Amino acid sequence: MGLSGREHNHPAQLSGGQIQRVGIARGLAAEPKVLLCDEPTSALDGSTTHQILRLISDLRERLGITVVIITHEMGVVREVCDTVTLLQDGRITQTGDLLDVAADPHGPLSAELIPLPPAPTGIDALVVNCDYGNSERFRTTDDLIRLAENYEADATLVAGTIETIGGRQVGRVQLALRNHSGQPISREGLTAFLTELESAGVVTKEVFA
Repeated sequence: MGLSGREHNHPAQLSGGQIQRVGIARGLAAEPKVLLCDEPTSALDGSTTHQILRLISDLRERLGITVVIITHEMGVVREVCDTVTLLQDGRITQTGDLLDVAADPHGPLSAELIPLPPAPTGIDALVVNCDYGNSERFRTTDDLIRLAENYEADATLVAGTIETIGGRQVGRVQLALRNHSGQPISREGLTAFLTELESAGVVTKEVFA
């Protein structure tokens, strides 16, 4: 548990992370098949949070137990979870493999797991939001940028969030589209570009100037 040398300490002599380790040890004492962790990283700093999550992952692998984590922190979900379930008003509203849930742009958890930064301002271009988690053809932002060249357009990444989940990139990005003269891409070119994206499983949520 990483608590060697602390056997005789009182709780007040332990840090928040060490207290969490004691709680996990207490939960494991009965040799359960399922370990329930309710907000295991609450009130911990970033470094200690990663240590606790690594400990939980290590225990899961070494002991062969199932770990159920209750949390509001999406970083915790992305780092250690295999599956995810969203509860709202006591009901399950979404559940599934973490990659599938994160890659589903229509699901309620996608925007939380892969948050998109605020829309940029002052850009003289047409900007399109793209979610490419479900696409088999487009696996990276570079794939989207290369496609724009087929429509005589230069695509520039202006904002986005890209996470690697289960060895696969899941991204929500904003691309600024201009023609080769530096002007915004034509509406005809934009329509054709978006049509090809959507036919390949890329979801385009909104376009604005």
